Amino acid sequence: VQFELYDTLAQRGKDDQLARLQRLQPAPGQTSFTRQQVPMGLGHAVWCARELVGDEPFALLLPDMIMQSEKSCMKDMVELYA
Repeated sequence: VQFELYDTLAQRGKDDQLARLQRLQPAPGQTSFTRQQVPMGLGHAVWCARELVGDEPFALLLPDMIMQSEKSCMKDMVELYA
């Protein structure tokens, strides 16, 4: 989760939402993030991560798409891919 979101929630006094996000944050080393400095589309976002990803499988998660289910959507994807 990006610093800007944490900072904005804190500045607006949205402590409940901030605490919820902090509980959901993955442990260090479980995920990697990269930023697209200029909004040039989804393909460009993937291109920006090319050095990080290399030839390994990866998942692109969009921060404005929240999916909730009993079983993790990502787990389903990994099981199908593996």
